Amino acid sequence: MMMGKTELDDLLAAAGQAQMEPSEALIARVLADAEAMQRPLPAALRARAPQPPKGLWQRLAEALGGAGAMAGLGTAVVVGLAFGLLQPTSLSLVTGGYMALENTQTGTDAELFPDMTLFLTEDQG
Repeated sequence: MMMGKTELDDLLAAAGQAQMEPSEALIARVLADAEAMQRPLPAALRARAPQPPKGLWQRLAEALGGAGAMAGLGTAVVVGLAFGLLQPTSLSLVTGGYMALENTQTGTDAELFPDMTLFLTEDQG
């Protein structure tokens, strides 16, 4: 026997309105089974005291990758400051004098923005 479209709709509507609550015995059996399946906690986890909240520096170190990353970052800051303040002669040799301390043509103390025509010319070789 085949159901018509309206009969199936009526059957599904009745099923959707029915309130089906599990029995207390079913819930107790499910919880007992779940508890039996769980592994017991190790003694170290059961006896551990709660950890105090982390401080600002500890959270910052963890966000950057740990103590090693903080040490590397600190070293880079110190070296950058030293290069910026001391300007070793070997650094001047590497930059080729583009950032000269004293510009003799204009008389200014420092040439912060060197002439860009050097980079715009074509090699005629």
